[in-house]
Amino acid sequence: MQSEYAIPSTDVGLSAISGGATGNPLSPDMPTERGGDPDADERWRKWGVRGAKVDRDTARMMSGGFVALFVALLAWLVFQLLS
Repeated sequence: MQSEYAIPSTDVGLSAISGGATGNPLSPDMPTERGGDPDADERWRKWGVRGAKVDRDTARMMSGGFVALFVALLAWLVFQLLS
């Protein structure tokens, strides 16, 4: 059975891949300028700040959990050695 997908030629590189099986582009054309929403940059900055805070909080919680796990394992091993 023959495939319905076209194989791009190797001499033109990625420019030969112009679309998927349906002929539609593989990625949509993105606008080069944002024009409609003046508050978008401020929302993007606030979203990044909020994400960074969540990441710091998660890292602090995970490191505390690993320290607690390590201390518990160490205490159990010492108890096993002494008994």
